[in-house]
Amino acid sequence: MTQTLPLTCGEETLLHLESASDPWNMQMEIGDTQRIDPTELEAAVHAACMAHPIARSRLVVAAAHQRFDHWEIVDDLKRMSIPVVDCPDDATLARLRTDFYSPPFPVHEAPPFRVQVARRPHGDLVQFNAAHAAMDGIGMLRLLRSITDAYRGKPEPPSPLPLEEARDLKRRLRPKSFSERAARALEGGRQLKDAAIRPARVAPDTTDSRTGSGFAHRTIEAEQLAELNARRPEGTTVNDMLIGAVGIAIEEWNRQHNDDANKVMAFMPVNLRPAEWSTDVVSYMVSSVSVSTMRRDRIDLASAAKAVAEQTAPIRREVRARGAQDLLQLISPLPLGAKRRMPRLLGLTGNRSRFVDTVVVSNLGRPKDLASFFGDHPSEFYVTPPVWGAAAVSVAAIAVGSTLSLGLRHRLSTLGEAAGNRLADLLVATLTER
Repeated sequence: MTQTLPLTCGEETLLHLESASDPWNMQMEIGDTQRIDPTELEAAVHAACMAHPIARSRLVVAAAHQRFDHWEIVDDLKRMSIPVVDCPDDATLARLRTDFYSPPFPVHEAPPFRVQVARRPHGDLVQFNAAHAAMDGIGMLRLLRSITDAYRGKPEPPSPLPLEEARDLKRRLRPKSFSERAARALEGGRQLKDAAIRPARVAPDTTDSRTGSGFAHRTIEAEQLAELNARRPEGTTVNDMLIGAVGIAIEEWNRQHNDDANKVMAFMPVNLRPAEWSTDVVSYMVSSVSVSTMRRDRIDLASAAKAVAEQTAPIRREVRARGAQDLLQLISPLPLGAKRRMPRLLGLTGNRSRFVDTVVVSNLGRPKDLASFFGDHPSEFYVTPPVWGAAAVSVAAIAVGSTLSLGLRHRLSTLGEAAGNRLADLLVATLTER
């Protein structure tokens, strides 16, 4: 019997937003100095799909009067054909990324991700493009680890619990006390209050006639990362420094383009998995919080990080993220026809929206077992989250060995390729200059 899973409220909200804006997909890339065997890679991808049900699922769209779309788990999945594309230089790689990650993603086909190999003179780069509604960054990292383990002949460890049980967020996130319920209930009011000041938009700078996304990737070297850690004010994290630096960089970018940037609002995903399996389960299991800095907060990086830390303290972040889930649960009982129209009716895609963040910022931290086809960790690992509507720029960070890999994605209709690279350089300078 074919297994089906109803979409969670987070997954369906994301898909409804996507239908009114840009494709929501994740970019992850693993690079090394060695060559990948395409046949072995195809076998490894297939093995990983069979180990993780969502990795072999497809979206089944329900009628407008029904309440939920579903994932259908495909057990007779055909082996994916993985193209190998010649990539002699950086300009070719930039075009390849735009062509691979920009088109709308066919989530009605299984599997909900695609793979290709960029064959470079100095080593292969394996590129993964996943539908974000099917898996978040943590889930995608888990899937990639299964793929690289299968490629290297390592056995797949058992899942911590059945997928349906793991995805039962409504039950697991139920408030444990009256005070927690009350704190989470304040989330809607807080969002309305925050909307009093409209968030800034990244000033446009483009002559690019192409649609889709551009990408800029940078590395914070080990010595620079150690200095950044040493400069962190007490009570802040590297993530707080990153979000603060993004705000400073956008304010400076807008100043250079004779544009204002008072309130810079960052969309930050929050992992909803419990601590005992926080890096497991291939699925979409995140909520989000919006973290804002004002011009007065951005005197310097330390000041900006302190302002961010007040909003991202673990207890407050958890309450806000779970409060956002409570708001989505209120919408969940509506018929699909109504839910599909909501993004446009509420103006959640336009530049003037008070509820759409300036930028998306995702920090995947330091994974315990980062996926690698050869060696303990890859020589390169690149990540970017989606961009959408008015949030025309996204930034991601992930630790690779002793370095920090930064990725910046940008809508080409807002920032051309050269402009995206300049903004990435400005962000790195903000993080590393004393």
